[in-house]
Amino acid sequence: MKVTNSSQSVNPLGHLQNGRVATRSQSSPLAGDLATNLPQDKLPVPMHRPPPGRYELHRFWAQLGAVQQQATAIQITMRALLQVRQGLRELDRLLAAIKDSGSFKGWTTQLQEQKRLVARIPAQTHYQSVRLLTQEFRPPLLGYQDVREFRINGLNLLVPAGRDEHMELLLLGGRTQRVGLCLRGDSSHEARLRQVGRAFARLGIRSHQHGDGSMVFSVPIEQWKAVNGQLYLRGGGVRIPTGEPIKLKLEPDISWRELSHWKLADKQDLELAGARSIRLKSELESHFFLLQQMQTGWLSQLHAQPSDLGHEELGNLLGGVLGHFSRSSEQRLDLFTTQANLHRENVLCILAVSEEKRLPE
Repeated sequence: MKVTNSSQSVNPLGHLQNGRVATRSQSSPLAGDLATNLPQDKLPVPMHRPPPGRYELHRFWAQLGAVQQQATAIQITMRALLQVRQGLRELDRLLAAIKDSGSFKGWTTQLQEQKRLVARIPAQTHYQSVRLLTQEFRPPLLGYQDVREFRINGLNLLVPAGRDEHMELLLLGGRTQRVGLCLRGDSSHEARLRQVGRAFARLGIRSHQHGDGSMVFSVPIEQWKAVNGQLYLRGGGVRIPTGEPIKLKLEPDISWRELSHWKLADKQDLELAGARSIRLKSELESHFFLLQQMQTGWLSQLHAQPSDLGHEELGNLLGGVLGHFSRSSEQRLDLFTTQANLHRENVLCILAVSEEKRLPE
């Protein structure tokens, strides 16, 4: 069974984002895409004018809080990408030093430690209990998620067996899950594809057809350990004998982007690691550029869209809000922090952007 780890597109940060995220199953932004504009579905929904009255202030603070959450998640992700790039540069320096010395002696421990430090960055990058980097150093904010794809060696359920088959899938664990699977001997390829897909979907396993005609299954990477070694199939006496269920062997194919699985044992490994590092840094730059565009789009909501609230009108609204609360506080920073429930650092960032936009050109 062949297994691949691909960063498919989902939207795990729905409470931090607006809109759906386009599917990104096999392609990723490369260095050559740096001039590409951020897709419209990654930009925030414009702030709309609420009805006049007291509700206007509540609506404004709610929108401001949403902007703060999204801006914070983007800022944390961008900082993590910079840390990964710096870690890869340090790894490149060690690879070059080993190459110049012509020997691994004295470098092995330092090399493995640096690899471990960089590989741990995704697990340390989170906001509101949500991971902001996948194991492949891809931002979920751009539509990526860690999934483990796999094939089942020696078992092609899409090939007709000539007779009707009645099988049972079992997923062991804390609570055994059982799913029946019935395949007619004269069913079409499309019908078998749908039937097999539905059966595995009831176990939480997604499936799709690969370009070579075989089926590829996938699970979120955090569920991989719960599936690997726990998936069984009981046959109906056609292609699989009846009796005890047979364990399905899953062999993961680790993505080249997963740094923790890079081999650094010989000269050939070092050359491959160096080439991978270059490609990975190029992708990091692309991700960083797209996040910058996203950050600009969200922060610009403080001044709204030209088709909604204009710059001057929003400025008047800000002034009105500040004036409304000036009776109880004289510090604008305290006003934002108290009324919008924002962190001090984020308030400083928002106010700095606001002041820059007020400067005459």
